Amino acid sequence: ANKEFEAAYQAGADIACIIAATSDEEIKKAVAVARRYNRKVMADLIGLRDHTGEEGVIRRAKELEALGVDYICYHVPIDDQVRGKEVPPESVRNICYAVSTPVACAGGINLQTAANIVKAGAKIIIVGGAITKAENPKEVTTKIKEVISEGNIFASIAQETILILSQHLKIVAQNLDDEIVSLTANLTLQALKESKRIAFAGAGRS
Repeated sequence: ANKEFEAAYQAGADIACIIAATSDEEIKKAVAVARRYNRKVMADLIGLRDHTGEEGVIRRAKELEALGVDYICYHVPIDDQVRGKEVPPESVRNICYAVSTPVACAGGINLQTAANIVKAGAKIIIVGGAITKAENPKEVTTKIKEVISEGNIFASIAQETILILSQHLKIVAQNLDDEIVSLTANLTLQALKESKRIAFAGAGRS
């Protein structure tokens, strides 16, 4: 991978992509070259889900993060796209909660699906055919950017809410003498860290 990555960076690329299923040794080489050129590496999970299942994809994402890649891409291959498969937001969400490395998504993303992928936590949305095959590519691009922005607002609110609740619960857990209440606060804090959805409900004046 080192020769290919050197060629990409020397040609002016800011980010070069490597297949996530390749060996750890090759990924280490790619990361080393990227650091030398002060550029970025994206690891593409394309095809892994069919062979390893959801748990395997998440496990590999964690391994890739430990290896030092800068982005992890969930990518639906074209042969799956023609069979009607799309990037599943739930899978994206699971990866985003498993790693802190920014997650990108590619493969059949369009105006109808982009927002939900952003809401699931993806930081980068790669759109191809939905733009290049459109009658008015500029108009479609503008609309996709709009729905991505709306999705980002939703995701930011959810993340900020989790952060605030977590901070308050941490204080409660540290300062309460009641062992049961403190344990409950700690368990709730852990649940927030692993949460996939937030529900708001009113409870009168309680």
